[in-house]
Amino acid sequence: MVINRFLTVAVLAILATGIASADMLVTTDAVAVGPNTTDFDFSLVFPSTATPAGFHLVGATLAITDTITDSTLTLTNNASSTQHFKFTATSEADITSNSVDSTFVGAATAPTLVLSTGLVSFTSGQSVTYSPITITESLGPLAVSNAAGYLGGATIGGSTLSGTQFLGGGGNIKVDQSQEATVTGELIFDFAPNAKTPEPTSIFLFGTVLLSLGFLRKRRAN
Repeated sequence: MVINRFLTVAVLAILATGIASADMLVTTDAVAVGPNTTDFDFSLVFPSTATPAGFHLVGATLAITDTITDSTLTLTNNASSTQHFKFTATSEADITSNSVDSTFVGAATAPTLVLSTGLVSFTSGQSVTYSPITITESLGPLAVSNAAGYLGGATIGGSTLSGTQFLGGGGNIKVDQSQEATVTGELIFDFAPNAKTPEPTSIFLFGTVLLSLGFLRKRRAN
């Protein structure tokens, strides 16, 4: 029984020789923009990344998250009479440039609802403030098409786009809007261990174990 246990442990140790777990490196950048009336341009700069010793690059993904705060969002009725209307505000983030390749250019988050008033009635001169309002939008993670190219660093540019829509109001409702945002990007590299050739000592030990197993089986048969 002791010999069997020793052989089992030896076999498992040999099989484990040269096996290493996958590795993952994350590079990040974050920028704060604003306050602006609406819309922002942003630029995320990712540093160069070295491939870990004993590993090779498998792929890379990019993820972008932006948090937008409407610090001011006020509606005012400038008409001399009461106005009935519905107001909707939306936002999205779009990728506009990529220093490495065209991956992601034109990609955008799904439009996010910032505010929907439903049907409201404002008397002449009435103002209503709905701010502060904070939303978060996410894009990705998306696989890049040229992962190796990003090892040398990358600059990703983009814009946040906001939209407003009125139903009713006769063009008499004024919108005062001011925003600020934080945009964060994650460029994630996925590495895998290089294949390793078994060392002669390991091969010899493995052969010895197999011969020992054969000897024990023959002995039991006799």
